[in-house]
Amino acid sequence: EEDRQLLQAKIGKSIVDQASPEELDGVLLLAVDLCNSDPSLFASSPKDEEHFAQLNLRAGKQAVQNSAFSYAAVYFMSGIGALGNLPFEDNRQLHVDLYGLASQAHYCKGDTDKMNECLDAVLSFGSLTVEESFPLQMTRCKSLYVRHQYNEALALGQKMLKDIGYKPFPKKAPMPYVIKEFMKTKRLLKKYDGKFLDLPLMTDKNRLRAIKVFK
Repeated sequence: EEDRQLLQAKIGKSIVDQASPEELDGVLLLAVDLCNSDPSLFASSPKDEEHFAQLNLRAGKQAVQNSAFSYAAVYFMSGIGALGNLPFEDNRQLHVDLYGLASQAHYCKGDTDKMNECLDAVLSFGSLTVEESFPLQMTRCKSLYVRHQYNEALALGQKMLKDIGYKPFPKKAPMPYVIKEFMKTKRLLKKYDGKFLDLPLMTDKNRLRAIKVFK
């Protein structure tokens, strides 16, 4: 059995090594499935482990495009399995991509425990930028919301807004404050009445992130 798995992995590696980029796109899932039969074939050096992780990342993305989230999760988790000997700071984007996409795949197939495991693992690295951590937190926030944990989702959303520089919503807004903000919004709506399509597209990344939280 072990010999058969090793042979399958060697066949998969041969396909990857010999195929052109265009040819590999057409047989990527088959080739990576074969490679995953025996990951030890790719454990001889950090370069091989990185290559193996990248292959699974690519295969997972292709599976996501086909809405095959269960298969995508398997590919992403196989890629994560190859990260053990690869330092985070030297392979930062690869770590964030694999863990982040794995958490999304688990979310899409309803496996909340695995989703949280992936999120907790990557967030534990501690040195993530807002650009890296925001999509991860967004996955968790959506998961809380669809499971009707509205208070937890709201608390996380407030934290996310604070992380990108916005003040948290007041728990109890005084009526004068509400009226003031309402009138401000009303004046803006009147000013741009019928002209919204003429306004430039929003490009501020933090404002775009804030809108995602509100959605």
